[in-house]
Amino acid sequence: MNVGRGWMNDRGTRGGDFRAHSPGRMTEGSKKRWRLAIFAVAFVIRIAAIGFHGPEDVAFGDARDYLATASHLCREREYPDHGNLPFFRAPALPFFIAATTLCHPERVVVVKLALAAVDSGTALIIGEIAWLLFESSGAAAIAALLAALYPFFIFGVVDVRTEPLFMFFLTLAIWGFFRALRGDNARAALLSGVAFALAALTRPSGLAAAAFAGITLLFARGIRRPRWAETSALAAGVVIVLLPWIARNALRYHEVILVNDAAGFNFWRGSHPEMDRIARIEDATEYRRAALTFETELTSRVARAIATPGRSPQERSRAWLAAGLANISQDPAEAMRFAGRKAWRYWCPWLNPKEHGKVAVVGSGGFNTLLYTLAAIGLACHLKRDRFVTCWVIGYFLIIWLAHIPLQVVMRFRIPFTDPLLIAFAAIAIVHFMRPSPPHLQPVA
Repeated sequence: MNVGRGWMNDRGTRGGDFRAHSPGRMTEGSKKRWRLAIFAVAFVIRIAAIGFHGPEDVAFGDARDYLATASHLCREREYPDHGNLPFFRAPALPFFIAATTLCHPERVVVVKLALAAVDSGTALIIGEIAWLLFESSGAAAIAALLAALYPFFIFGVVDVRTEPLFMFFLTLAIWGFFRALRGDNARAALLSGVAFALAALTRPSGLAAAAFAGITLLFARGIRRPRWAETSALAAGVVIVLLPWIARNALRYHEVILVNDAAGFNFWRGSHPEMDRIARIEDATEYRRAALTFETELTSRVARAIATPGRSPQERSRAWLAAGLANISQDPAEAMRFAGRKAWRYWCPWLNPKEHGKVAVVGSGGFNTLLYTLAAIGLACHLKRDRFVTCWVIGYFLIIWLAHIPLQVVMRFRIPFTDPLLIAFAAIAIVHFMRPSPPHLQPVA
């Protein structure tokens, strides 16, 4: 498989493609124009959504803290020790805000437009992943257009959130990983490692994806033929990006902190039985009141007890971890049932009805169910052609799913991990449905 070429193939169709639904024979110039058109469509739609929502409006709970962190960074020339929660934020989004606004974080519309541009780029990368996996320009075009029009991606840029930036880096990392896997390409593996590290600096859960990619790349040829060159390149990319931040944390706190000190707090929050009780409240008003009480009263009270003078960030994180384990030890059987409910919520296809209207809940349920179905068909179609990649995607979904269960689980935490690949596999399923007589696909060597 030639992985060095883009998804608008000059020769028209290949492997899993079909002429009636592909962009056809294209020059290098027309390929660039097609990519630019998809990017423009995605960007214009996101600008319209930002305008409708309010260019300067900030409603998302953590948004003001990211803006405040960026403001502190610009004003004091140092990264703050904590924000509105008892840990310091992962640094990538605050640095991104500072850079894109030229140290004027109060220009919220600039932040939103920058995130919209990044998210539009993600649509193109999803198209590249589809081309790389399926060698189908039709699937690549459909995947890129689906991502450009995808409502959950669009909704992610109307406020200041980590999702667009995190998903861009993570999707780029997966594209680099697939290139390294296909072509024994150390440079692609290095790019993948760099992108995984940038994703982790945006949201620490990216470390789990990087670890899974590294281990599976090493043994992609089997346990007796480890791929040391590509795996070393991927690891080097992760280290190159993370090391300066780790060194900064070591100098400031005299501790090894890979990204931030939020792990213990997130585990405590995700394991607290009150979070389970709140999630099961049916009345929307009572639900919001209980959630606010948890944030403003219970969390603050425990934080004051844990944040004793002299405690370092890692000591505080370990104290939160101990408090989380105490949550579980109170009733282990109920904690297991709580974990099971969180496991369902991770894949639940509809939005939370206590936070969204009936139309949004029903629409999201139908949309996600269709996406899951098409992606499952796409995975099944791809299994005979490339068993390793298909099993890798399923294993990746499983590992990331399990990694989230001990923490708080909401749909927006899942989307950056799963939906870019779900869209790519849904696209090849659509291609198969549109093809009158599918050709025989040769297995990938």
